Amino acid sequence: MSQLRRLWIFVFVALAIGITVIKGNVRYEIRTDKEEYSVGETVHASFVIVNRLPFPVPTSAITFMDFGCTLNGKPTGAGHSAHITPTGRTIFLKPGEEALLTPVKIFANESGELKIYVRIEGPDRESTYTKTVTINP
Repeated sequence: MSQLRRLWIFVFVALAIGITVIKGNVRYEIRTDKEEYSVGETVHASFVIVNRLPFPVPTSAITFMDFGCTLNGKPTGAGHSAHITPTGRTIFLKPGEEALLTPVKIFANESGELKIYVRIEGPDRESTYTKTVTINP
């Protein structure tokens, strides 16, 4: 095998491994201040993008976000939709950066399962994220 061919194989494998490592360490998350609440408490939820790598990472900008929730399968009315105008197609996250994209407060007025969802769109993606918390009597 020629050295040039070996070099191309090495470069391809290194890029594939690098992309996999970056995708696994830069992610979107829905966070809440607790996993269980009591009726009458306020659920503080937020949607963040997290760079767990020790170097800056580019990621596609978000152009639309829909944040909402259901309690026992019924919409709660909390949340919002927003069209976002980014400054470019790509944003750069600093090493270890956690960027808050949107906070929301939900009043837990009955017991059951509270399901929080966020749907995002961007030039290169459309994804939905969910998190479920328990509301105890």
